[in-house]
Amino acid sequence: MTISQTRRGRAQLAEARRQDLSVGLHTVTEINQSIRYADTKAGALAAVQALAVTVLASHRTAGTTDLFPTAMFTLCLFLVLTSAALLVAGQFPRLSDKTAIKSRIAFPALAVMPPLDVLTTPSLGRQHHHVWQQASDLAAIAMTKYRWLHRATVGTFLSLATVLGWLASTAWFTP
Repeated sequence: MTISQTRRGRAQLAEARRQDLSVGLHTVTEINQSIRYADTKAGALAAVQALAVTVLASHRTAGTTDLFPTAMFTLCLFLVLTSAALLVAGQFPRLSDKTAIKSRIAFPALAVMPPLDVLTTPSLGRQHHHVWQQASDLAAIAMTKYRWLHRATVGTFLSLATVLGWLASTAWFTP
């Protein structure tokens, strides 16, 4: 193998790494967007839950002697609070302990870096590693958020159906 072939091989490897670094940065951006979408959906579910709480608060069952409306009210309140708890659980990011030290890509590491290290450009290989580590961490956060969001969605629709059933039963069966 000649020196020129070795140099060409290194240049091709460097170019492939740059392209993969670009793909990694794009992946980080797309995963961040998915996390934002999950947060937007969570906001819509929170609005539905707030509506259910408002309905429950405006139709108190205090003073009723009927067991059914009181039991339904209690069930509705429990379901709304449970679905809200599921929604809240998805809003806490799970930051990885594996975030690379001196990574300018991950904000937890960047926040504790000395200014001189922030201004020092890492090698292409190190940048490549940091970007894909960040993509991996963000993907784990997004998956966790969507799992909790799915649970909260099911809980919210179940609680909404129960609240509507409770409203119907109190409206039709209460003298």
